[in-house]
Amino acid sequence: MDGTEAAQNQTVIAAALDKIERLGCARLENFARCVVLRSAKLSLDCRRELLSANELQTKISRKFREMLDDMDRFRKEAGSNRPPTILKCDASRLDQHEPATRAGTPRLIVTSPPYPGVQILYNRWQVNSRSDTPAPYWIANRHDDATSYTFGSLFEKELKGYFKTLKAAFSSLANISDTNTMLVQMVGFKSPDWQFPKYLEVMQHAGWVEINPDNRINRDVPNRRWYAQRQMRGAGSREVVLFHQPAIRYPPRQTRRP
Repeated sequence: MDGTEAAQNQTVIAAALDKIERLGCARLENFARCVVLRSAKLSLDCRRELLSANELQTKISRKFREMLDDMDRFRKEAGSNRPPTILKCDASRLDQHEPATRAGTPRLIVTSPPYPGVQILYNRWQVNSRSDTPAPYWIANRHDDATSYTFGSLFEKELKGYFKTLKAAFSSLANISDTNTMLVQMVGFKSPDWQFPKYLEVMQHAGWVEINPDNRINRDVPNRRWYAQRQMRGAGSREVVLFHQPAIRYPPRQTRRP
């Protein structure tokens, strides 16, 4: 990270990580790394003005207390209810994982798929408008596994890879859902004239039917990164909220023997 303020931020982060590594408790270490990760992102990632070293230290302390309070609040509100299950897997194979199938049919699925044709660095930060930095992996003590965060190449003709991945992911979700399941999606388009109809067509092939398409919700996305705004400038809508339900699936017709 270049620049005086960025270098000062790096020094503060390095000092925090040094203390974290001496905690001696994996769960506490992971929590502390999340605090530093969130605080550093608010200071560094695509910001016009970076926080000073003192401001970043103050933000880390405040974020630590806020996250502890949020955990206490969640614990009280959850009460004796069954704790949530967190499953990390390829969405296209979700229906093959026992924790997902054992949980029963979902009533609500909320997701925001990658925007077709729009480059957004989900896994890296950009500091002082320069090239991206792997700082999040340094803070989290993880390696970038080079996973595609865009459902495929942004430069492929007709975005075939994107729509193939989209169909696979939502077909898997359809397999664990029924007609009482509601799917809520938030998605934007670089070229909505052709991408939006194609998107809805693929969702139908994946087993989903849009609900009340005449009353779609459109919104401007807050705190959108500057390059994403530039890519999507002139689009009919910055982001649209879509509601789907699984299509009714009829059992295969029995062939009458002669």
